[in-house]
Amino acid sequence: MAELQKYEDLKEFAKYVYEGNILILDVSPISVDDIELERATNELKKIVRDINGDIAGLDRNHFI
Repeated sequence: MAELQKYEDLKEFAKYVYEGNILILDVSPISVDDIELERATNELKKIVRDINGDIAGLDRNHFI
């Protein structure tokens, strides 16, 4: 489980996912900024495509 404080944190979390791990990501800290949230969501989708994985929203602020 991880909490995304800023977009740049995705780089660290991406490594974890590329290593084959499952990540539950809390995006609450950036959810007040719609542009930042969309940017992060798009990057997460790219990462998932790279590994032929899946992404699901648990609610507005959590992804797995």
